[in-house]
This record gives sequence, C-alpha cells and structure tokens, in this order.
Amino acid sequence: MVINGTTAPAFTIGICYRDAKGGEHCGANAFRRRFMALPPGVKTPPDVQPVPAGRWYQETFDLILLTIPPASFRYSDRVHVKIP
Repeated sequence: MVINGTTAPAFTIGICYRDAKGGEHCGANAFRRRFMALPPGVKTPPDVQPVPAGRWYQETFDLILLTIPPASFRYSDRVHVKIP
C-alpha cells in the first residue's frame, strides 16, 4: 500500500457475522481492521492500526462491544497481506 508516496506493508482482516435480529454483516458491512507498518514521520490514516515493522504484534478485539454486536459468526472474510 502506498501512503504519502511511501510503500508500507499492509494487512487487512475482515470477519462476517450475523446479529441478533438476523442482519448480515459481511462484505462492506463486515468487521474490518487494517494494520500497517509505517515508516517514521508518515501520518497514520484514520482507519489504520499502526504496527511495529519487523516485530510481532498482538491485537485483541471485543466484538461484543460493536454498535450492532454479533450473535453468531458465519465465517472469516478474506485476509489480505501485501509485503513490498
């Protein structure tokens, strides 16, 4: 991914789920998180979680705290990894 003219490794995870009223949250409505290893001085986009380059990073999400929480999970959406 290129941000401000700089290439940065990017990883996106999406999780599809069904809410208690039967609503499907998949595709554009899936829970998504984007992670990027950005070089120093590059502004982090608002929808990106910065991660340290070359190191392990652990993140925990409590999906029950979403505005419309899941009742069940159908499957996990595609995972995209791009390493320049």
